Amino acid sequence: MRAGRCAIIFAFAAFLASALQPKWCVSSPLATHGYQLWDNCNVYPSSHGAKFGDNDRDGKDISINECMSSCSSTPWCQCVTYKQPTDKSVGKCWRRAFCYPSITRRGANGFQVYMNTTWRAEPVNNYYVWGTANVFPPNHGAIRSLGVLTASSANACKSICTDTSRCQCVTYRHSTNQCWMREGCNVANGLWESNLGSDFTVYVATRATTTTTTTTTTRMNNYDNTTDIATRLREQLVRVGLIIGNYSAPVSRLNSTCEMYCAGRAFAASCVPCSPDAFNNDSALCLKPGPLGTGLLCRANPYGYGNAVNEACCEQGMPCELPAPPAFPLNEFGLRDCGGCTNFPVAPILFPMLDDPLTFPEFMRQYDTETGTCNVSTQVAMANTDNVTNITRLREQLITASHVLGKYSAPVSRVSATCAMYCAGMAFAASCVPCLPDAFNNDSALCLKPGPLGTGLLCRADPHGNAVYEACCERGMPCELPGPPDFPLNEMGLRNCGGCKDFPLTPELFPMLDDPQTAPELRRQYVDDRCMAA
Repeated sequence: MRAGRCAIIFAFAAFLASALQPKWCVSSPLATHGYQLWDNCNVYPSSHGAKFGDNDRDGKDISINECMSSCSSTPWCQCVTYKQPTDKSVGKCWRRAFCYPSITRRGANGFQVYMNTTWRAEPVNNYYVWGTANVFPPNHGAIRSLGVLTASSANACKSICTDTSRCQCVTYRHSTNQCWMREGCNVANGLWESNLGSDFTVYVATRATTTTTTTTTTRMNNYDNTTDIATRLREQLVRVGLIIGNYSAPVSRLNSTCEMYCAGRAFAASCVPCSPDAFNNDSALCLKPGPLGTGLLCRANPYGYGNAVNEACCEQGMPCELPAPPAFPLNEFGLRDCGGCTNFPVAPILFPMLDDPLTFPEFMRQYDTETGTCNVSTQVAMANTDNVTNITRLREQLITASHVLGKYSAPVSRVSATCAMYCAGMAFAASCVPCLPDAFNNDSALCLKPGPLGTGLLCRADPHGNAVYEACCERGMPCELPGPPDFPLNEMGLRNCGGCKDFPLTPELFPMLDDPQTAPELRRQYVDDRCMAA
């Protein structure tokens, strides 16, 4: 009996020791020949800690020193995956680019990753070279296509790009002499490993990584406090409300501040517009637009139907949790209410009232004074000439919304984005989070773009809420793009809204991320071909 009990204890101890091991790859403090070791780890394209590199069949049977030397002599190589030798085989080496071993799980026994700590992309004759790869619009390394031509050689293809003002990179196919010209190139955000060996090569012009102060200043002129911008910001907030309403079981409660709550700006996932009859006998609450322009918010049905339960969304124990004593005393019912908001000033609303014709038709309401009932509107009221156009506060609300949306790494369903929204830079979904700045090294334009929510361009989130180096909007991603017959697939068989060539360029909703108007925690800077937090 005692022996059996000891066996159980030892087995549990072994399990506990295993459970306490880090689940993600971790680096060794030691570096060899300028390479950092990540033991029991493997990275490979395109979503497992690397974006690009050798195919399985291209791995070389060489020693680890020869492997590191091979990487050092390859301009694009940032790390190697090395399969350690055994009694029956020699070691095997694969070169990789855009390596992020910290986002991959440990446990790849027999494999090691060596990161080149001194790597830096260097251009050759004014072009960065990426072999065995391809880029194509809109989310795989380029924003749009400038056409395909026939060029006698790779150098001829590059010369055509150099002479074309908007061309920032080219994909050249050696077997057919095809030359695809691209605009808005950012290989870090979408380099696509070719399945045809060395047939495709990408050349990125050094001019694609430079943006002058004059250009940035000109773009700042788009950010005026106009009714048009205010309307578009409000439309974006309404979309947020529709998306977060799909979540009836939030990952965690959102801790709202009393400043936000008393200003009428607090919300969380699992908050949906209350039913109009919840405000019978109260005309003021019936017509309030709430934080998202859809009306005051209630908790959603916990069984996932998205219908409102007539309980306020922000309260003690609700999706958005209010501060507790001693910060603010409980009210006479023992509930948290921020002291009745008596210590906070009355803030202007972000949206027109729900009986105003500027309200979106599906959210309009009217209050019947004779019956004391709150109803869906059947007529249009007189326009309110004092509609709020405070652009800064609308943008702040959208940034708050981005934090709520980013908590969800497995959306209930994909959001079907229209191409008009996508090409205007306004498409997003739950499980979209800001891409890491280093995804935009060597591309100042994409580094500083504010994206649809003012927090930067968006990538897909992993199950832990961290950004994966994949664009959020694409086929099979959280926000799904239209496909045939509405828009043909591109040459790689992917949806890209026809390269957006049929849609006009639209001013950004937010200032660029290096602009003083951007919140300090979101600001970025582009220095020496590096994108980083400011």
